[in-house]
Amino acid sequence: MKMRFFARFVSAAMLLTVGVPCALALPDAAPSLVITPETTVILDRTTYAGRFLQYYLLKCVAGAPDAEKYRLDAKPRLDRAASASFPLARKLEELPDASVVIAVGKTEYLTDDDLAAIESKAGTVLIRRRGNVIVVAASQAGGPWKGEMAAMRVFLDKVVGVRMYAPGGADGLEWISIPAERELTVDGLDMVIRPYLAKATFSSGGHKRNQEWLRMNTVVSEGLDLRARHTIIGYFPPEKYYADYPQLYPMHKNGVRPKPIGDAWNPCFADPDLAARIAMQEVRESQKTNKRGYLSFGVMDCHYDCHCPVCRKSLTAHDGNAANLWYAVLNRVARQCREQFPGLYLTNYAYSNVGIPVGMRIEPNIVVDNVIKSYRYTDANYWPGQERETMAFAELGASWVTHDWNFQGVTPRIYTRQLASFLQWGVQHGMLGIYTEWSGQEYWYLTGAHYWVLRQLLSDPYQDPDALWRQYCRDMFGAAWEQMYRFYDLFQQKQVVADRYFQRGDWPRQDSIGYTAGDLVLQRGWLESAMTMTRDDAMIQKRLGAVMRYFRAHELLAQATGVPGRLHHTFSVVEERTGINRAALAFYVNDDGSKLLEFERYYEDERTLAPDSNAEDRNSGIRFSYRNNYARALGTIIQAVKTEAMAGVDLASADLKTVKAVVKKARSIYRANLPAKHKRARAKEVQALMEKILWIPRVGTLPTFDGDLSDDVWKRAARLTGWTQADLLLPTTDGNETDGRIMRVGDRLVIGLVCQQPKGIWAETPAAVHTGTRIWREAGCEIFFGPPVRPGEDQEFIQYVVNSLGAFRGFRKAQDNRKDVHCAVKQAADGMSYTIEVALPLKVDGLYDYSTGCTFTFNVMRNPFYADTFNPKERIGWAPIFFTAGRPESRGLVVLE
Repeated sequence: MKMRFFARFVSAAMLLTVGVPCALALPDAAPSLVITPETTVILDRTTYAGRFLQYYLLKCVAGAPDAEKYRLDAKPRLDRAASASFPLARKLEELPDASVVIAVGKTEYLTDDDLAAIESKAGTVLIRRRGNVIVVAASQAGGPWKGEMAAMRVFLDKVVGVRMYAPGGADGLEWISIPAERELTVDGLDMVIRPYLAKATFSSGGHKRNQEWLRMNTVVSEGLDLRARHTIIGYFPPEKYYADYPQLYPMHKNGVRPKPIGDAWNPCFADPDLAARIAMQEVRESQKTNKRGYLSFGVMDCHYDCHCPVCRKSLTAHDGNAANLWYAVLNRVARQCREQFPGLYLTNYAYSNVGIPVGMRIEPNIVVDNVIKSYRYTDANYWPGQERETMAFAELGASWVTHDWNFQGVTPRIYTRQLASFLQWGVQHGMLGIYTEWSGQEYWYLTGAHYWVLRQLLSDPYQDPDALWRQYCRDMFGAAWEQMYRFYDLFQQKQVVADRYFQRGDWPRQDSIGYTAGDLVLQRGWLESAMTMTRDDAMIQKRLGAVMRYFRAHELLAQATGVPGRLHHTFSVVEERTGINRAALAFYVNDDGSKLLEFERYYEDERTLAPDSNAEDRNSGIRFSYRNNYARALGTIIQAVKTEAMAGVDLASADLKTVKAVVKKARSIYRANLPAKHKRARAKEVQALMEKILWIPRVGTLPTFDGDLSDDVWKRAARLTGWTQADLLLPTTDGNETDGRIMRVGDRLVIGLVCQQPKGIWAETPAAVHTGTRIWREAGCEIFFGPPVRPGEDQEFIQYVVNSLGAFRGFRKAQDNRKDVHCAVKQAADGMSYTIEVALPLKVDGLYDYSTGCTFTFNVMRNPFYADTFNPKERIGWAPIFFTAGRPESRGLVVLE
């Protein structure tokens, strides 16, 4: 059966609406044009696109056994004109006689009208039939990988029917649609597609595995980048300017402006004239080589946090918003750039605490990259505020693009209907473009089509996303398309009713708890039915097998976390109740956590087959969020029991007797709330978590700080025992055992920690480096200490981070403090353990004073990094940790003698 272009791929109605606008000439009464591998040649005047087209026609239409030799990057290069099917050359006389010519690029077959059409707007795509010639051309848009490749993508998609939905996988798995016949019949063909967006880019384009997918799904756009980056400090390199202009660098709370190290800082903009003058020196230098048409002035990935009087005054006056300080400088630079470098854009984030300036215009050559969260578009209460924020920048005179967080996880987050609505609103309100941060490494089989639909919508936001989903399901699952459409659509429906079940986050951290047992039964039923219906199609079975593996991980996570997660959400979020969540407690004392452990095992050992990888999930730390879905309610229960047990206790005069009484009362409260039916062993384990209340003795002398706990004085310290992994609430599984000791010496809290780490110790910050570091992402320990949190009060605590090389930093109330801190760290000769000895002051003038109190919250969280990753595999705490030790529920209680 021959495939006819209009009947099979593009309806007349669709043809009439392609582009912005679509220049349409109705088909002539010419006879149909039949494209076959043997009678069709390719005249190529492009850099890459023609060869790209030839390869996919050979692979997907001709079914040529040697098609892989014609890949774009194949070596050695072949004589493409000698191919028996779809031969290609740059000159027509080098090609055999043919019935059909596909003329790619700016060939002699383009008329003046054609050239005017494609040059009318950067990125415009033109596909027309002229007799026996099909012209496929585009204007350049950001280089040959964009304009010309977009034309090839449109031709393969809309005319040939070849679409790539995901990169290939294990065992020959492919996600490419293949036309059923080797002949394609084309009648009328006239498309002029003009881009809606100047910019439409994805992050993580450097992953080699994704390159072919990105090319096969090139967006029709003007091809500009216009991306803000965290780059502002690049205009103020300390090694160049600190000696002469220390006032350009942030002042700390202690009134000192140290020379910054690393990248976790922003400049001081108290003197906008000076800052603009120095920035322009760097701009003029960069413009000698810059060809991008823009320069990024984005805030660093941290707060603007200068403590000089001018900055403090502005920040205080604007509720912590640094925008007025920021744009006072950026406007000055923009005005000079408009004179010296016409057409140059300056990009900036609306990010961190650099928001909307008050009483100030923004120069029009400043492009504000507004960081948005499209996953919240399904929340009816979110969108109006986001719309107001976005338009506020436009009303102040700035141009604008968006920077979207569109991440995935074990549980998919699909919301293409809302994405289509947003993109339509955006192009109607002057949006220049969008940059999408996505999860491009490991979630292809449940959410690859979500990203495929998004890239289609970026080319034309007015397409129907549901029609695109149906096309995907028909192409990939054949007779089982309807079952699979329902399977994927349930993920999309859940996003609309999310607030009933879970709280949305930057990543799909809680999404698994939104799926009930009934939901999982439905999805598994559709998936198994699809496998039965297509059992005779080997490739579809491979696809469904991959989907099933990734669905199984989602299913296990939902089964493990759904009940406790929803019990917490209903009690604490929806109903806003406090106190002991008895329904959740009944769950915990009857559940052994085995389902969560089975999810972890399956995820690590069975879900992922090479070339797929779990690296993205590991590096993001999202698995701590998965685990927290299981334990979150338990954290609130422990807090409630402790709060009730401490009611009426005089915290200012607590002693050892008080500690014993509070422990006894907490045990009594806990047991009174136990359900009649419970597992005794599990109930005992949970009870131990309620009793993390410790008496800390006062001793007279400090130890010798040498990274060795053999001094006699350590024998008088209290022991820190019962260490558990965050949220799993189980001992370490990687051998990261911890022996902790703690005592009070005068007005110092003295802590000793012997940290086993047999899988390796990774740290890079030496003890001599004091600021500008990220030592919380190195092997080490974080120590938290502060007064008990009372209802309605802000949390207050000191935090000191000590790494395995002896570097330390103070945070929160102890920010940047080094006064009266004694620290020594010693690594074992075998490199498998290290010992920390540290004395922390209970009082620092101008920062905090805990020297007169006796009852405090306390925890130590170990971060056993084995390599330079974003998060460690385990977080380990003396007191149970719920997600991270920064939360009040993640603290034990200590009473100082």
